[in-house]
Amino acid sequence: MTEAEAPRWLLALRGSVRSLIVGVIAVLIGVCVLLTAGRTLLRMGSGPGIDMRWNAVGPTGPFATALSLYRTHMGDYPRELRALLVAPREPELAEKWAGPYLEKGTMLLDPWGTPYGYRFPGKFNRDAYDLWSAGPDGRDGTEDDIVNWRTERD
Repeated sequence: MTEAEAPRWLLALRGSVRSLIVGVIAVLIGVCVLLTAGRTLLRMGSGPGIDMRWNAVGPTGPFATALSLYRTHMGDYPRELRALLVAPREPELAEKWAGPYLEKGTMLLDPWGTPYGYRFPGKFNRDAYDLWSAGPDGRDGTEDDIVNWRTERD
């Protein structure tokens, strides 16, 4: 039967079936996105720790970028975070330094006003650096610490 011979209700039904299929595909795509993003969103928790965990301490945050640039220019990671803001005094090192690598010194404080912890070489990231925030309680080594290495909680 050609389209010209088909009854109108059959043509209307065919259009509805197409719409239904497109709708089902859209819902499936949405479910896949939610399942993929949901785990990340749940891990992030709530409150100011969200931005700090993923944007400051995480592998794509401003510290990671600044530390990577510093390492590219200077040949290694700095011994302290302040080196991202202040040029070295030694002339041969000052020539290589292309900073400041962070926009302002206040970035050295976490959202709770505590200085970020930094160690190079890292105790947990042996090939790189350890970077952490003491979290809302302001004390290192407690459950609310936000770190750039794997912990038992992960």
